This record gives sequence, C-alpha cells and structure tokens, in this order.
Amino acid sequence: MDTCLFSSVFRLLLTTILISRCTCSAELVVAESPSDIVVALGFPAVFHCSGQYNPHMESLYTIVEWKHNNVVITPGGRFHVFSNGTLDIKRTEIGDAGNYSCKLTIEDAYGVVRDTQTLPAAWLYFAFLDDIFYQPTNMTVVDLQSAPAYFQCITGDSLPLATISWEKDGVPLVDDQDNVVIYSSQFGDQNSLKVSGTLQINNVRSVHAGHYRCVVTNPYLPDHPARSWPATLTVGPNPGAPYVSLAPTSQVVAMGQAAIFPCVILGDPAPAITWLEEGAATNIVNSTEVQVLLNGSLRFSSVTQAQEGSYVCTGTSMLGTVSAPSVTLFSASMDWSFVIEPTDLDVLEGSPSTFFCRPPFSRPAANVTWYKDSLLYTPRTGAQILSK
Repeated sequence: MDTCLFSSVFRLLLTTILISRCTCSAELVVAESPSDIVVALGFPAVFHCSGQYNPHMESLYTIVEWKHNNVVITPGGRFHVFSNGTLDIKRTEIGDAGNYSCKLTIEDAYGVVRDTQTLPAAWLYFAFLDDIFYQPTNMTVVDLQSAPAYFQCITGDSLPLATISWEKDGVPLVDDQDNVVIYSSQFGDQNSLKVSGTLQINNVRSVHAGHYRCVVTNPYLPDHPARSWPATLTVGPNPGAPYVSLAPTSQVVAMGQAAIFPCVILGDPAPAITWLEEGAATNIVNSTEVQVLLNGSLRFSSVTQAQEGSYVCTGTSMLGTVSAPSVTLFSASMDWSFVIEPTDLDVLEGSPSTFFCRPPFSRPAANVTWYKDSLLYTPRTGAQILSK
C-alpha cells in the first residue's frame, strides 16, 4: 500500500476513535455538598465536596476547585485539599470567614470536559458571645409565701446558641434541688441568636436569701463565660406569731470537732431564739464551749461525750412561742488499736480458711472493709465476710 495512503487512513481511524471516546455520555452525580459550619477562631475548619460520574469509566477524572468569597483558593500553607475533595483550613484567621464554594468537573484522559457543576456556597462563621441582653433584677419576697420567686436572664446574641446556668453566692445551683427549678428556651423567633433563662424558687424559705447570677456560656468558647451582675433575693418574715422556717436535724460529730445546729424561727415581730438541753432547768448560756449565735444556730466549739444529748430550739415573741422538734448530738470516736488483727495462714488447697478481724472500739460501730494485695476485696462464690 502507498505510504501516503496508509498514513491518511491511520489518521482517519485515530480521529474516529477520539471522536467516539469524547462523545460518550458521562453525568456528574454529587456525593457530598459543603455545609455551613461554626468554629472558634484559631481552630481548624473542614468543608466536604465530592462527586461521582455515571456511568463509571476508568478514563474519567473528577477535579475539585474551591473558592473563598469568589476567589480561587490555591492549596498550600493553611489550606489543603485532599484527594477526595475535602478542604481543610488549619488555624483559622479572622479573614477566613465568608462563603466557600466548590466546582466539580469531570475530564477524560485527554483533558476534555465531560460535565461540570458549581455547588451552592457554604458559610464559615466564627463563634461569638455578646454581652447579656437582659439582667436579673432584685426581688423581695415573704418567707413561706405561696407564689414562687423568679429571676430571668436573656443572653446576648451567640453563635452557636449559648447555655444558661445559675449561681447563688458564687456557688453553682443544681436544677431540681432545694426547691430550685431551672429552665431556658430560645428567645424570639427561630432565627434568634438569644436564649431566655429562668430560675424559679418554689416554697421560698429564708435560706434562699442571697445574691444570684446567671452564667452565660457559648459551648465553643467555654473559657469565656459572661456573668450577670448580682441580683439580691431578700426574704422577709411572714407577719404574725413565730413559726419554724428551718428546723435543725440530729448529727453525729467526731469528738473534738465543731458542730452547728441551724435553727430559723421567724415572725413579725421577730422572735427571740433560745436553746435548751432536755432535762436541764435553764436555757443554754453562751460560753467558750457552746454558743447561741445571732442567727439562732447552736454551735459547739469542740464536741465532747459529756455534751451528748437532745436539744430543743424555741422562738418567743409577744404573739406566742413555738419550738422545733428536738435534735440529738452524738459524739463519734474510735480507738487506734484493733481488738484482733488477721494473721498469716498456711492451708491445703481446697480446704476452708478463716481470717479473724475485730475492729477497734468505735462509737458508732465501725465499718470493716477487706483488701487483697492492696485492692478492695469483693467476695466470690465460696467466700463471705461475716459481720461477727
């Protein structure tokens, strides 16, 4: 065959093959689109973007191009694009905020574009917390009033939404404890960035009096909470004859330690509070060993066995007298030496063995715990710890 004719036929055949390859249908299918994210400034941010071609052909390739605020991102430095299309931004800076869009392109081995899609942009927001929008205010209530006491707090704008907790005199409050109920909800419409929180105190008592703060925390900025100014809850006495607002409870106290029995008796006019040891002829008089404090509490400086007994708190005014139920002070002590200490045993395997232990004399009775090789011992099948 003529050389020129062969060359022409070969070029025609090659062109036909290329045209055939280039006209195959390839549809781009989006596998994952970028989504809006919120991060703390300085933390990494990640956007996902990937696609597939249908039908699958070995000679096709997916190319991902990212833009930030419509400017093409050149990978390098803090910006890295993984082979699956994911954009990773390390150590975000303030200028990184804005929209991020990805463009997916299918090309064949010859660089011919078969399909392309630009996906909707996603936004990078930085976490923030504005100043408190509404501060709790002072409140005055009456002891034992039927209506609850309320404090309200509304956060400033926060992204993501902030959480609200409460403190009393600097100590965190726990929901559903000591008649305290804490609840919160988004303030305003569904697009609002504020949260409203309420502290509700049911069955108000004088012990609830104090200074309250709401503490607002952005979950992405936990080390930078916002605290409201203190709001004071004043609890006045219920007018009339004396009544017990807070009764004391019995206590077991180690000998030599201090002990305090709180007793709150209120009324209007304010009653005088006295304490009496049952069986004694006169009320307790302040001394270095025992004192009736100005708030009505009974304090023992250093408990002794001789002070054991039952005590009664009484409030008296011109309108009457009332006493709280009697309480008991019990002094605890324990000797330093065991009555019987366990000793080493040599036994045949499979035969029974018993370690004897009698604890030191103790008031009240001591609890006995066993350890094996310095680890707390839990009896297994065939073993038991006897109480006597």
